[in-house]
Amino acid sequence: ELPVVFKNSHLVNSLLCEIDEQTRLSSKSNSFLDLGTNGNLERQLRSLIDCVDEFSADALRYT
Repeated sequence: ELPVVFKNSHLVNSLLCEIDEQTRLSSKSNSFLDLGTNGNLERQLRSLIDCVDEFSADALRYT
């Protein structure tokens, strides 16, 4: 297993605060966060997993 730590920049933190305020003010669903198709997201996640696996294998070779 590889520990993953996410750190947000100040711009991302302010964006998250704005999104939180918008969801509180609007009674609509979170359609602005809709990703469209799940297929695209799934392909990107699989690609990310492959890259992390490759990185892990490279790290093991050099240590």
